[in-house]
Amino acid sequence: LDIVCRASGAFVGTTGFRALRPGASGEWGAIVRARWRRRGVCGEALDASARLLRERFGGREVTAVTLATNAPMLSFLAGSGFERTGEFEDGWGRQVEWRLALRGAAAGEAARVDAGLARYVGPFLGENLLHRVVELRRKISLSEAPAVRAFLRSHFAEERR
Repeated sequence: LDIVCRASGAFVGTTGFRALRPGASGEWGAIVRARWRRRGVCGEALDASARLLRERFGGREVTAVTLATNAPMLSFLAGSGFERTGEFEDGWGRQVEWRLALRGAAAGEAARVDAGLARYVGPFLGENLLHRVVELRRKISLSEAPAVRAFLRSHFAEERR
């Protein structure tokens, strides 16, 4: 699928699925022209592609593979909620595999919100609001683990008088 600027009609890039397994998954990718990068285009492309996969093909997860040296895409995938699932070597070099579970209509709304958060860049190079939200979700999830809760109680519980 071509990515086109709504305002000018300029060609921005391309996105879609290299491998599609209806009812299961699609291997997603995007190529965005250099001057259009870091403007939220990839987040919008992922959101639209994930919605298409879920609604038209009954997909339950998006997968992605990228070169281990492609730092911008590695950062985007991690910041967009993808889980790193493995690595392998091929003729192109070291590849990193990723997976993003789709969970019904609520996941679509969350993906739209998350894609919007990715557009807001923070004070540090390469940081965006989505990255902070994903990290916060991860930390909250970790804090619910029994071992973590026991540690926090033992080290930070107020003494009762």
